[in-house]
Amino acid sequence: MPISHVSEEEIVTIYSTLGGTPRHYQLVESYGLDSYESVLKSMIFGKNALLQDEVRQILINEFGRNYATYFSILEAASLGKNTLKEISDTTGIPMNSLGKYLNELASTFDIIERREPLLGGKKMERYFIKANMVRFWFRFVNLNISFLESGKY
Repeated sequence: MPISHVSEEEIVTIYSTLGGTPRHYQLVESYGLDSYESVLKSMIFGKNALLQDEVRQILINEFGRNYATYFSILEAASLGKNTLKEISDTTGIPMNSLGKYLNELASTFDIIERREPLLGGKKMERYFIKANMVRFWFRFVNLNISFLESGKY
């Protein structure tokens, strides 16, 4: 990832948002983006931003017609709702149905990871979004999409 014109500190900050997808860094390089702010404006938040809709389209393709259920779970996890109960309370999905979706997100799609505390056991397990870009998109882009589309960001 030769982003020669970006400081090491900015690269770390950019990585915290974009994750490790090489194509994203090729875009940063080819567009000459030299700061985190310019990356956010050009690639995510600006009008006709290159990556604004990418996560949504990829995940809708993966999830198919049930995408709204998966989206609500990922949105809850992106906002720090990481326990089964918190995710259920936030999404309205009954706890006895939620396990199926969480298992698919972890095993089939490899988008979330399940973490158990060393001394906590299964009841204390928490769910986290693995991919930086997916987590960022659900936390900041998806929640504000109508605002972004209006151009008033």
